[in-house]
Amino acid sequence: MNQYSLVEVSVENQVAIVTLNRPPFNPLNKELFSKVYLLMEELEQNQEVRVIIITGSGEK
Repeated sequence: MNQYSLVEVSVENQVAIVTLNRPPFNPLNKELFSKVYLLMEELEQNQEVRVIIITGSGEK
C-alpha cells in the first residue's frame, strides 16, 4: 500500500498512520490532495483498518 511518494502509510494494530511528506509545512497542493483522497478510499475498503491518523513529516 505504500505506493505514494508524497504520502507514507503504515498499518499496525488496526491503526493506519498517514504521513504527509512535503516539508517543511506539508501544504496540500492538487497532487497531494488527490493522492490523499485515493488513499482514504483505499483505507476505507481495508477491513484491517479501524482508525486513520494523519500527520506531517518534519520538525513541527
